[in-house]
Amino acid sequence: MDYQKTAQALVNTIGRDNITGLTHCATRLRFSVKDKQIDEALIEAIQGVNGQLYLNDQYQVFVDLGAINEIYDAVLALLQA
Repeated sequence: MDYQKTAQALVNTIGRDNITGLTHCATRLRFSVKDKQIDEALIEAIQGVNGQLYLNDQYQVFVDLGAINEIYDAVLALLQA
């Protein structure tokens, strides 16, 4: 899996300006977003994404086991650039 490509697709689909925060747990990226209107079909089509949901004011994206840290780091780098 190309972690950078997955991260870029997530940021592009969710919207860089829409993301106000990012955390993660063992299996999910947890995005704080301004606007909950995110194209779920596009998110589901991203390599490495296994599901999503909006819960507790977070847009949560499930990713492949073992890839969470690499994808998180790649997304974080894109957001800080």
